[in-house]
Amino acid sequence: MGSQNHTSIKTVSRTERGRQLGLALGLGILAVGATAPAQAETREYMMNWFIEASNALPNDTDCPQGLNGSPEEMVTAQLRAVGLSKEVTENLVTNITGGTGGPAIQEAIIYRGRDLEGRPMHAYAYPVSVPDVKAMKSNTGPYAYGFNLDGKIGPNDFIDPDTNEKGIDNAYWRSSGCQVNQRGSRTEPPTYGSRHWDIARDKQAAWLVRLEAADFSKDGDVTVHIFRAMERAVRDATGVPRRYWTFRRDPDARWQNTFKGTIKNGVIFAEGERFEMLGDPYGVTNLKLRVPKFRGYFEKDGSLEAVLGGYLPWKVLYMEGSNGGPNYEFMSGTNIPALYYSLKQAADASPDPQTGQNTEISTTWRINAIPAFIRESEQVTAPANVQFSNTSNSRSK
Repeated sequence: MGSQNHTSIKTVSRTERGRQLGLALGLGILAVGATAPAQAETREYMMNWFIEASNALPNDTDCPQGLNGSPEEMVTAQLRAVGLSKEVTENLVTNITGGTGGPAIQEAIIYRGRDLEGRPMHAYAYPVSVPDVKAMKSNTGPYAYGFNLDGKIGPNDFIDPDTNEKGIDNAYWRSSGCQVNQRGSRTEPPTYGSRHWDIARDKQAAWLVRLEAADFSKDGDVTVHIFRAMERAVRDATGVPRRYWTFRRDPDARWQNTFKGTIKNGVIFAEGERFEMLGDPYGVTNLKLRVPKFRGYFEKDGSLEAVLGGYLPWKVLYMEGSNGGPNYEFMSGTNIPALYYSLKQAADASPDPQTGQNTEISTTWRINAIPAFIRESEQVTAPANVQFSNTSNSRSK
């Protein structure tokens, strides 16, 4: 016969086969008799969006006094309030183009504050030197995303449109909800927040989410971890972040946030003791939330939708804008001194023991996270003496 390929077969004796069968049966009995620990399921994500949780109502019915005016209108009112004539003010404001217009205009805008002697002062470093012309209107709508952070139901609280829970604390939306660039919804993010995050994602380390539960398809306990990656997000050919990308977890203890809670009817409810993340200087550099709460939903496309709420020092939000100066002011459509007064008035927690002024404001942030892979990296410990402050310059009081 011609050449053929033969498979080598090992002959096993009856004695050997009996020994192997006995060993297998013995191991099987041991396996049945022992109680193996339940293996937890893990789902991992990279934050695609982390922005203010806006809830603008149709036809702006939540802003019955109208939306806030343009920066040019607000600056006009402020310049007139410090004594500039109508002619001079109109000449300055007319020549503003995107926050610029030459050294004279820049100087007039930056130094539109006045001291007690009537001398110009830096409006962003000393916002109280600019008269409060009540330029920012409050959102008076009944609905906003968030949580009942203080366990009370007050006259300024909202109702959550998802859960219908009353007593929702989201004073930041009360303060900024009538600002044109903050208007948005669950499906249409606000202009400023989405623009900022899309720019920052190319510069800052990605933010990651890891969920752990015995079975995500059943009610039960869940653990939520949020931490930073060692790498930035990566975009695909269409410009959107890649799904199922692999990141290394930043082991720095400052950015390890853990929430404990439950899954009920497919919805995650969890709470933590603190939340701290390092962001980008373009926005909130060091985000610290007190008594944070988390609520998450699984989407059909594999992504995670969530809201995160907590108390944040309101001066952090003010410094986000003041650091940008006139360019930020006119490009974002936010009058910075007016923002200072609005946040200060809306602040709803942690009163200063001497002045009684609240130092924190309740906030809610919307998260959209896409599937990712997370692996551990080399252990790195932060020096014990490194501290990041949430308070802004003491000059802004």
